[in-house]
Amino acid sequence: LPSLIEKEIPLIVLPRGTANDFARGLNLPADPETAISAVEDGEIRAVDVGYANGHPFLNAASIGMSAEVTERQTKERKRQFGAVSYAISAWEARRDIRPFKVRLEGKGESRTVQDCIQLLVGNGPHYGGGMTVREGASLQDGHLNISIVRAKSPWTMATALPFLKTGRADFTPHVDVKTVERIRIEPDRKMTVYADGEPITKTPKELREFLSIFNSNFVL
Repeated sequence: LPSLIEKEIPLIVLPRGTANDFARGLNLPADPETAISAVEDGEIRAVDVGYANGHPFLNAASIGMSAEVTERQTKERKRQFGAVSYAISAWEARRDIRPFKVRLEGKGESRTVQDCIQLLVGNGPHYGGGMTVREGASLQDGHLNISIVRAKSPWTMATALPFLKTGRADFTPHVDVKTVERIRIEPDRKMTVYADGEPITKTPKELREFLSIFNSNFVL
């Protein structure tokens, strides 16, 4: 991704992943052979790129529950169970999740949130095997969507799963979603930040901002 951004090389995305969250965010055909026809029939469009402490990402960056789930997603598990592997990893992760407190700063505003079990900054609309960060979110709108799940236990989070799936956080009191262009995040302990399935940095010292920019092209 850093090389693609630097060289501005057009890219065609083939949906051959576990859940294809990025491809679905671009409304690409699910069939790889159909998607590759975009080489002749597609158009070049720019998409947003998010940054976590200088590290670029496309779909989402997160701490808490979703990061714990990603950590447990092995290649063997994904190959065997496909998208269902996310549910298996979530069941395992429930035992190790501890709520955390986080301070958020952006646009001259500051806010502290208690009892967080997951904090996710979405660049695209989908993440984590088919979850939706916000209804109507786009990889091309110039914004990020920060989603905060407040729960004293993973069992409380389970009640919010239907709303996380559809992106309708307004239907549950356990989830807050806010649209931002830049945000500073300071949790009360050091946590690993996962983005697009990989660990990219840690908090609190190294995570400073998320910034959405237009500088990477993809053939659709």
